[in-house]
Amino acid sequence: MRRLLIGSFLAAVAMFVWGFLFYVVSPAMDSAIKTVTDDAATQTMLRQHFTESGTYFVPSPNLPEEQMTQLHEAGPLAMVTVRQDGAPPMDPMVLVYGFLHQWVVCLLLAVLLLKAAPGLSGYGARAGFLALAGFTAALFIDYGTTIWWYADRDFALTNLVHNTGAWTAAGLVLAWMPGAGRAAAGR
Repeated sequence: MRRLLIGSFLAAVAMFVWGFLFYVVSPAMDSAIKTVTDDAATQTMLRQHFTESGTYFVPSPNLPEEQMTQLHEAGPLAMVTVRQDGAPPMDPMVLVYGFLHQWVVCLLLAVLLLKAAPGLSGYGARAGFLALAGFTAALFIDYGTTIWWYADRDFALTNLVHNTGAWTAAGLVLAWMPGAGRAAAGR
């Protein structure tokens, strides 16, 4: 259990560093995010039309079918997530919760790797297994949003690259995790 906790913690650190490099240092998200011409006016409009925090679809699937179909075909279509209460731009607690989330994910990846390790021959195979698992998850989740929710393709692909990179970073650490090699050797 100790090796799982230490290995997953170090993998979460690798994921966290990758996220910092991707979102803060690199310009990757800059090209994927669109801006509005007047942020304050847009916030006022959001408060007026989206009165509660939550996720909204425009047009609403709760409209009468004929009206929803007409509006859906006319466009524009939107899925809008609104948080009515403001928050600090870089709330330290978001970083803490984000790291804890990544640690739990890395702990689950470590368990997955230990179960798969007997069929994986060596460090490269173990790291590659988790990188492929990450790409598969990102392709399903991130790219899937472009199909099912009409999400912006550039934004989805940028997230796909980030998430694949995060799992790869974790995989490079977890493949080295004490015990992964022994499990692969059948010891």
